[in-house]
Amino acid sequence: MLFEKITHTEDESLSLARFFSQYLKRGDVVALFGEMGAGKTVFIRGICEGLQVTQHVNSPTFVIINEYDGRIGGESILVRHFDFYRIRNEKDIAELGVDDFFNNDGCVCLIEWSERVKKHLPVHYWKVDLQKLNENDRHILVQKIES
Repeated sequence: MLFEKITHTEDESLSLARFFSQYLKRGDVVALFGEMGAGKTVFIRGICEGLQVTQHVNSPTFVIINEYDGRIGGESILVRHFDFYRIRNEKDIAELGVDDFFNNDGCVCLIEWSERVKKHLPVHYWKVDLQKLNENDRHILVQKIES
């Protein structure tokens, strides 16, 4: 486990995500898990801020993938933001070619609704569990998975 924290405001969640972003490197996959309204998009926005993304970050629910230009250690990096909320079956996943996206060392992949593609996640990835405790508070657990 990297860290576990309860945040009380959106700003605290953003700050925690910015802090986490310093651990990311080219080729990393960050899989976010949590119910609707748990704060997945907020956490991704914070990661993107930490990666110096200047474009507007929002959830790509209908387009499924957004791409942003970021920086890690002074070098440019492609950041791919996935939202698999609308994915319903293996056929949808196959048509998207997610395995190719997730095994690309040239970018950082940030995934909302990772539950839908769990068996397609790479062997090594970052897992972020978000739990909505009440209207403002979130329990956030970040861990490195190396199965």
